[in-house]
Amino acid sequence: MKYVSMTFRPKDAKYIYRLAAVIEHTGDLNSGHYISYVRANRIASEEKEISWARANDNEVQESCQESVFKCQPYILFYELVEE
Repeated sequence: MKYVSMTFRPKDAKYIYRLAAVIEHTGDLNSGHYISYVRANRIASEEKEISWARANDNEVQESCQESVFKCQPYILFYELVEE
């Protein structure tokens, strides 16, 4: 995903944001399915491996950062982590 990074700082801003969740849509405009990836260890430092949860209509499974970066994002959610 070329538009996704683990942290984001807007140009000339003093704020830092961290990726908290990704929504992926599969299918077309008339039908499809949504899959959510949510950061599981929200307070992890950058040195620690970040774990994710993958949720769909039927189950929630542990996932990895690599899977998040391989998906085709529909919506990205960032959280403020530093001012």
